[in-house]
Amino acid sequence: MIDYGSKVIGTSLSQCVSDILLKNVKIDDVVIIYTNTAMHRFNHLDSVIESYTKDRWAGHNVHVCRAVVEYFLFRGMIQQERIGNGLVYGSYPDSDQTWYNLNDLSNEFRSSLTTVFQANDVMKSENDIPRSDKEHNINERNRLNNLIDANCSLYHNLYMEGK
Repeated sequence: MIDYGSKVIGTSLSQCVSDILLKNVKIDDVVIIYTNTAMHRFNHLDSVIESYTKDRWAGHNVHVCRAVVEYFLFRGMIQQERIGNGLVYGSYPDSDQTWYNLNDLSNEFRSSLTTVFQANDVMKSENDIPRSDKEHNINERNRLNNLIDANCSLYHNLYMEGK
């Protein structure tokens, strides 16, 4: 059984990734990120990464920033409101805060997300995807956690101790 008490939903790509890079939020706890950032094609990802690494993600390793975004994007864990995914206002959390705890959301909204979450991570689930895919997702998340740890240490050593 998964403990949903620590699971969160984000509402801003730039702020969520920043929180993850600073280890304020664990990637393991993120269920989905709703964002106004628009990435219509793969080459838009480059411009988003370039833009945010000059601003919100300044001082962080650009490759780690990209790895975090790609991890969520290519697993369908980023919903982009500006590219017409069919969601209407009210079917996802307002963006008046960056993170929402999964337990604080309506039962209907939470149940739709937990079905997908369980299929991706729980080794024995009625919503099963192949075990090899789950193991791959877990291994990728572990690798990414190691990159985030190293990036956060470098960031704090280079940028925070001088302030």
